[in-house]
Formats: sequence, structure tokens, C-alpha cells
Amino acid sequence: REFKRAIELDQNSAAAHFRYGQLYLAPNGFLNEAIAEINRGLELEPLDVNMGATSAWYYSLAGQSDKALEIAKKSYDLDPNHPVGRNMLSQVYIHRGMYPEALAIIDAAQKLDSQSQWDLQNLGITYAKMGRQNDAKDVIGRLRDMSRTQYVMSCYVAMIYAALGERDKAFDELELAYAAHDWRLTFVKVEQFMKPLRDDPRYPALLKRMNLPE
Repeated sequence: REFKRAIELDQNSAAAHFRYGQLYLAPNGFLNEAIAEINRGLELEPLDVNMGATSAWYYSLAGQSDKALEIAKKSYDLDPNHPVGRNMLSQVYIHRGMYPEALAIIDAAQKLDSQSQWDLQNLGITYAKMGRQNDAKDVIGRLRDMSRTQYVMSCYVAMIYAALGERDKAFDELELAYAAHDWRLTFVKVEQFMKPLRDDPRYPALLKRMNLPE
């Protein structure tokens, strides 16, 4: 209601369209509607890397892989150092099975910020999907070490475990994420990196606890 009211008050608010798509429509599974709202925001602010990269992510989640790659590359080229732009491009590469390309982006990102939890998540998942299980677990170890001095979102660790096929450990992390109100957990319904967990009865049970449509 509040998002709709914000848009009603200012139809030309790029932020209102973007956040309505990003924070309400997409997490609830309305991906096409989310893409439409974010694209409206991009019409108003076409050089916004955050919006463009997020749009690419949702195209990827909606199964429109070619469109996702096109937009992700465009957003990345606007500013290769933008954390959201580089992260979304690496995720699109991962979803397409383009692991060397994903690693190249992540490696460049690590040189800029070796503490980026988002990039470490992508690194661990990429290693897991490449069959480099020990390397993936080393990334989990890095996140564990970081958690001694800063807050680490358990969702990131859960997604690496999901890629490794270690479901019990993944759900243990999701329980921690639920207790801590991890922001990333809001996307559990649509997140492709959670796909290995979707046929487990604990998955719809988690969606129900979060009041998300199953």
C-alpha cells in the first residue's frame, strides 16, 4: 500500500518504482511485474547501475538468460567498479555455466574488496559448481573467520552449502538467517541459488513462516 501510494504521489519517482519491484514484487514471486516496475525506473534514470544490474538479476530469475546477460554487461560497462553491477554480472555468468568468466569478475572484485561477503558467496558457489569442493569450503571458512569481527549473513553460507549439495548444513544456516532477520532471506522464494533446496519439505515450511506465497 505504501509503495503504491508513493507512486501515486509521484509517478516520476524512479526510486519508488525500483524499490516497489525490488523489495515487494520480486520477493513475493511476481517477477514479470517487478521487471516492469524496475524498467519504469530505468526509463526515468537510465544510467543508474544499481537499477540496471538488479533488472538483469530478475530477468535471470525469470529464466530470460539472454536478456539478463545483455543488461548485466551494459550495467557493468557503465561502471566496472560498481559492486552491484559486477556482482550481478558474475551471478548471470554463474547461472549460464560460464564459470571462468564469473571467476574473472570475482577475482577483479576481490582485489578491490577482499571482504565483500557478496563476492565471497559467488566465489564459493562457482567453486562448488565447478566441482572444486575444497575451495568452496575454504570460502566458507573465510566467511566464518570474518564473522568473528563483523556480521556475516548466514544466507551467503547457506547458498554455498546448497551448491555443494549439503542440504542439512544449508538449512541450518537458513535457520540462523531467519533468527537474525537476514535481509537476503527475503529473496528465498525466488533466489536461483536456493533451487537445490526447493524439493525439500523444509523449504515450503520456511516460506510459510515468512508469510511468502508457496
